[in-house]
Amino acid sequence: MGKHSKVKLSKDFEFPSYELRYLYWQGYPLESLPSSFYAEDLVELDMCYSSLKQLWESDMLLEKLNTIRLSCCQRLIEIPDISVSAPNLEKLTLDGC
Repeated sequence: MGKHSKVKLSKDFEFPSYELRYLYWQGYPLESLPSSFYAEDLVELDMCYSSLKQLWESDMLLEKLNTIRLSCCQRLIEIPDISVSAPNLEKLTLDGC
């Protein structure tokens, strides 16, 4: 069984993501990242055990992103076309999805 989040966030939740290089948030409680999420400088995304159904709703260019870990995100049904959006991706971990 995965970890269960006790954090409750609204769908319009926003957090400062400018200049964010590494996002580690196990058990993220929402179905996607906020539409205002700025990820152009993101190098690593680690959101295992999250309630994500999809990462984000719109297309993003993530040239610096090289690692995505989404293990045990049992509700995950869609990820963006990373061959286009994250051309430098080296590692994608989806165990238990």
